[in-house]
Amino acid sequence: PSASPSSSPRLHGFQNFRKSKSGKVIIKKARVTARVIVKVVAVGMMVTTLLVAALSWPPWVVDDEKRRSQIMSFLFCAGLFVVAVEDIVRINKSAVMLLLAASMWTLLAVGYHPTKSKVGAKELHHELNRGLQDVGSVILFLLPAMGVVESMDHFDGFALVTTTIRKCMAGQRGRLMPIVCVFVFALSSVIDNLTATIVALKILKNLVVDDREYRHLCGGLTVMAANAGGVWSPVGDVTTTMLWIQGCVTAPRLVKSLLFPAMVAGFLPLCGVWWQQRRGGGRGAPGP
Repeated sequence: PSASPSSSPRLHGFQNFRKSKSGKVIIKKARVTARVIVKVVAVGMMVTTLLVAALSWPPWVVDDEKRRSQIMSFLFCAGLFVVAVEDIVRINKSAVMLLLAASMWTLLAVGYHPTKSKVGAKELHHELNRGLQDVGSVILFLLPAMGVVESMDHFDGFALVTTTIRKCMAGQRGRLMPIVCVFVFALSSVIDNLTATIVALKILKNLVVDDREYRHLCGGLTVMAANAGGVWSPVGDVTTTMLWIQGCVTAPRLVKSLLFPAMVAGFLPLCGVWWQQRRGGGRGAPGP
């Protein structure tokens, strides 16, 4: 009560400032400056790390394993942050991640002193082989999945699923969210969650053509449902599959212990968003 009279004029003043021509110019310049600062700081840190690794200087960074680990952890978090704000900063996330990977691998490599020590060179080769195996397994896992989905889409293989979903919707667009999420939750437990996500996004692209915002909303819920559905199945996720093949987990125990948490994680966001859309009569509300 006492703070509202004093805060209200300030709020109105700030709103008027934002609407004014000079205010828009200042805000635009501030945004551009923030983007440039984030780009310069992120890229500068990675380039500095590359120079430190290339010059093998200073020794207290290169030879100290703990400090190298701390620097790589900080770089990794900074790279993830830049990727997360890609749309705001307007930077190519692929270029950022390639530069980040080069910086981290180079810093890791110089710590072994491969040119001076045969033992260090052997350990470095072991680390490189392990990293290449991990990356290669993911790539070999992704390429067939994406190839199958693209081939099915090229030959109109999703027409039957799209038609079935349209019949279940019965002209009410509000039903699309739960139908697609339940479908992808079940599908990701049979195939992997990535393939299920790609399939669901292809179907959404055919079902929601004009409303891009609503398609993105359904796509976000689809990704959460696919990740949740892939958790409780041995073949639903590449990590779970690797653990299952190595005998670290068993299928019955995995399903028994993770099915209910996966359903909560997959359907709780759906219930919240769907209820909010129906209550507010927004863009996702049922159509006529």
